[in-house]
Amino acid sequence: MAAQGWGASETAMLIGSFAIGYVPVQIPGSLLAQRIGEKRMISANLLVQTVGCFLLPPLAKLGALPLSVCLAVMGTFQGCRVFANNAISARWMPDGLERIWVQQAQQWV
Repeated sequence: MAAQGWGASETAMLIGSFAIGYVPVQIPGSLLAQRIGEKRMISANLLVQTVGCFLLPPLAKLGALPLSVCLAVMGTFQGCRVFANNAISARWMPDGLERIWVQQAQQWV
């Protein structure tokens, strides 16, 4: 932040910009994942996160506000992905005792 010459207000905006997109989509994101499908939701998230990561350096040169908008968009898609991932896990995990081992293995990966 200091290398870009940004002050405390720009720093605070950038730190909170991901959460601005992530938090409000929690419930609508689950409904959207059910409506369009979990695989499509995860694919869209991967596309947006990839493009967003490539756009971060050029947007940083434009200033804190464009960078903040990019981070908020990335947060929005990441917030929707959580529910899609949980739905896929619930559908494909085995039942019974094996389910516990699969859940533990997901935490290690």
